[in-house]
Amino acid sequence: MELKKLPNGRIKAGKYVFTRHFIERWRQRQKNSPSDEKVVKDALKRLNHSYLLKLKPNGEEFRENHGLIFVIKDNVVITVMYSKTKQRIEEYFDSIEYQVS
Repeated sequence: MELKKLPNGRIKAGKYVFTRHFIERWRQRQKNSPSDEKVVKDALKRLNHSYLLKLKPNGEEFRENHGLIFVIKDNVVITVMYSKTKQRIEEYFDSIEYQVS
């Protein structure tokens, strides 16, 4: 898979664009600090094996893979979070609105 660095700090891999915020959040969950490219490759591998958890009317989608939830809008991967409990996730979905710049 070819990775393309975009001028705004984002990285495009396949049909997805990974934001700087996503890369930093992913790196917080790792013990070592891999390169941005390694972060994107690891995340893309999980994302490709994820399933759709919820789709909002505004096009925002939530995908899950082994306890990680990816927040995506218009093929831009915005952030990632752990899925602790279904109730907490539902509260989060209903209360947070993301702004994609």
